[in-house]
Amino acid sequence: MVAMRLVIAVTILAAVAGDARADAPSPASDALEVSYAVDGTVTAVGGMSYVVVAFALQDVLAPAACRWCADNAFDAGVRDALVWDDAAAANAWSNITAYGLGAGSAFGLGLIAARANGEDELWPKDALIILEAVAVAADVNQIAKLSFARQRPFVHARGGSGAEATADDNLSFYSGHTSFAFAMATASGTVATLRGYHLAPLIWGVGLTAAAATGYLRIAADKHYATDVLAGAVVGSATGILIPILHRGHSRAHITATILPGVTVVALRTRF
Repeated sequence: MVAMRLVIAVTILAAVAGDARADAPSPASDALEVSYAVDGTVTAVGGMSYVVVAFALQDVLAPAACRWCADNAFDAGVRDALVWDDAAAANAWSNITAYGLGAGSAFGLGLIAARANGEDELWPKDALIILEAVAVAADVNQIAKLSFARQRPFVHARGGSGAEATADDNLSFYSGHTSFAFAMATASGTVATLRGYHLAPLIWGVGLTAAAATGYLRIAADKHYATDVLAGAVVGSATGILIPILHRGHSRAHITATILPGVTVVALRTRF
C-alpha cells in the first residue's frame, strides 16, 4: 500500500508539473544544441567506462570488506516494512521497471512526442542527450559505490559476507537502478519540456512512476537501503536535468577577465 500510494502521488505531481510546463510558451525547436561528434564521444566513452568497470573489472576493483558496514534505525525500519519474502521476484521486477518501462517510456514516448509535434528529425538528438545523461549518471554511481563500499542489506542481515561472498556485496551506496531510472525519467522529461512537446506531461508521469517503482523494488529486493535509493534518486535526477539544460542554445558560460592595476579579475557568468 505504501508503494502504491507513492507511485500514485508521483504520477499526480508529475502530471501537474507537466501541465504547468505545457502552459508556458513553447521554445524554438532548436533550443537544444547537439554535436554528434562531441556528445557522441562523451556518451560512448562514458558508457564503455561503465561497462568495463561493472562487468570486467568489478572483481578487481570492488572492496573486499565493507567500509560502511552498519545500518541505522531509519534504514532498518524501512527494510523491515518493505522487504519481500520473495526478494528474487522483486529484483526481477526492478529490472523490468528500470530497463524496460523506464527506458521504453523515455525513448518510445519521446519519439511519439516528437512526431506529435511534427518534429521527427529531432528525436535522434533527443535520444543522444538522454543517453549522455544516463552515461554520466552511471559513471558517477560507479565511483560512489567503489568509494563508499557500503554493505548490502541482505549481506548485513546474514551477518557478513561469509562463504557466499561476492564482489557485489559491498556496493550498496547508492542504488544504480534507481539512479538510472531517475536519470532516464528526468532527462527525457526535461528534453521534452525544453522542446515544447505537447506530450511532455505524459513522459514525466510515466518516467517518474517507473523510477519510483524501481526505487521501492530495490528495497523490496533487499539489495539497497532506503538511503541508497534516496541518494540514487537525487543524483540521477540532478544529472538528468542538468545535462539537457547544458545543451540549451542560450545557456552558455561566459568567462571574462578584467585587468586592473596589479589585479586580475576573472568572472564566470552563466545564463539559462
